Amino acid sequence: MAYAGEVLEHPVTGERVRFLQTARDTGGHHLLLEVWSRPTTGGISAAHVHPRSQEAFEVLSGKVRYRKGPATLEAGPGERFSVPQGVAHTWHNAGDDELHMRVEFRPAGRIDAMFENLFGLAADGKVDRKGLPAPFLQLVVLADEFLSDAYLARPPLAIQRPLFGLLSPIGRWRGYQGQYDKYCKMREAPPP
Repeated sequence: MAYAGEVLEHPVTGERVRFLQTARDTGGHHLLLEVWSRPTTGGISAAHVHPRSQEAFEVLSGKVRYRKGPATLEAGPGERFSVPQGVAHTWHNAGDDELHMRVEFRPAGRIDAMFENLFGLAADGKVDRKGLPAPFLQLVVLADEFLSDAYLARPPLAIQRPLFGLLSPIGRWRGYQGQYDKYCKMREAPPP
């Protein structure tokens, strides 16, 4: 399970995440992270939706370009923005310097476990050039596991649900998992 102070790195998207408060720390009320993103390559490449959580951002340094619904906007140091639950969004570093933000999810759901699995797969080289889990059946199984916390903006959820429901058992039969113990580590925080 994620713990405060844990740092994850994604070699493809150029993100680094540090958990400040986890779902376990807050009784599921919220998840608070610090995110760093490299210039030009850093950021979330796939538009996605959090059906149950609001995501709030505070830019600490650098510049972010984000898409929220149909609007494309930018924010710099000291600026805040949020994405309501159910709204498709994506973001990336829009500057020449490293982007540093504080990001909060309310409620936390299982988003911390989702991050641990996504970043773990990336560290093991099991992602495509956009940073999404690969092969396709791994993406399907992971997406099915965390569908109540996040899903891709495309194809529509009305297509994803039955498609993933059909293909996920095949992916699991092939050995793919939605949550891997080795990434979630099932451990307590290290002693201070």
